[in-house]
Amino acid sequence: MGKILAQWARTDQLRRTFRESFLGLALLIAPAHAADDVLVRNMDTVLDFVGITSANCVQRYEEGITPKALAQLQFSQAEIASYCVCSTKLLVGEMEDTDFQELAKGNDLPTRFAPVLKRARFNCAKKVWEAKQHLKESSIDTVKRLMDEAKNQANSDLNGIRGQQARRSCSQQLQVSTSVANAQDVLRLYGKQKATAWIDCMLETMYPDPTKR
Repeated sequence: MGKILAQWARTDQLRRTFRESFLGLALLIAPAHAADDVLVRNMDTVLDFVGITSANCVQRYEEGITPKALAQLQFSQAEIASYCVCSTKLLVGEMEDTDFQELAKGNDLPTRFAPVLKRARFNCAKKVWEAKQHLKESSIDTVKRLMDEAKNQANSDLNGIRGQQARRSCSQQLQVSTSVANAQDVLRLYGKQKATAWIDCMLETMYPDPTKR
């Protein structure tokens, strides 16, 4: 870690890229005041560490997750980034002044942080997975709601003035009795071909294609 920090992490571009991430860390890590003081005192080192740790995580995130979990999670690039920011935030939240001072000297992170990072990765993978599932469930609920709304609107149109006008028009065009109420009636009285034509006529009359007007 020390060699990597010396080679890349002190560039202006990297600092600008991860400055916003650092500010987010400073606001989100608890306990607020104690953590903020540590981060502010070691701002340059934190920026370097957050930048390199997040970048390495994104490039090799599968190293922190079992093959079975990887197959189940199926994270997108955006979800991988969220996972990495989350785990880095939790890791930095456990670090103290002396840890940042050692990093500033070019030393590696102490091995005692290995279980901390492992726990952070597990918790963050779980959080991102749960958020992903919630979004998926919300999308399914949205589609179902829209389908229900469309069905209700279609039933309302069919039983309203628009449907009555379409029935009269299609009955005249297809020589079908005006007493028919739906496609099942047409199918029972006139057969499949006439029922199919009646459905097409009703749809086109009630909801005409604007490109054909």
